[in-house]
Amino acid sequence: MGTPPNPPPYTGGTKHHFKTRFNGLEQYTVDKEGLIAFIRRLQNHQGEDKVWLESIATFLAKVPPRKKAEVRFTELSHRLHDLAKLQSQGIGKPKKKGTKAVLIRTMHPKKGELDQIAYIEPKQQTKINRTVKTIQQRLEKIGDHQLQLAVIAELLDKLNSDVDK
Repeated sequence: MGTPPNPPPYTGGTKHHFKTRFNGLEQYTVDKEGLIAFIRRLQNHQGEDKVWLESIATFLAKVPPRKKAEVRFTELSHRLHDLAKLQSQGIGKPKKKGTKAVLIRTMHPKKGELDQIAYIEPKQQTKINRTVKTIQQRLEKIGDHQLQLAVIAELLDKLNSDVDK
């Protein structure tokens, strides 16, 4: 058997891609030890490529022994994707001070996955709080937690159906 061919030289494009692709996503998460640390490592251009890659691998390997770095990478990748959705939905929208963007994901056996962004503006907070309190009181009357979740699921399904119309 001969020696394997050498891979093509690394051009540094991957580091640049990560830096631009995930730029600013840290402002959309409160996860200081997970996603923010992961995003910062992806965006770090300091040092050589090997050091950069080892930094990412070391971070991913910090998981309980029963899990592998691949599982953590997959989890963080999905979360990065969700943050990117929040960021992309906010592009072009006026940024009002104090407005929160919340990703709501529903998965339906027949309709599939649907992601929507809810924008909570400070001027609406009083009305939102009153409505939440009313709904919460009604749900508490049901008692059974699973039944409460079923009501919320049906409500979200109805809201999603209304969007399609």
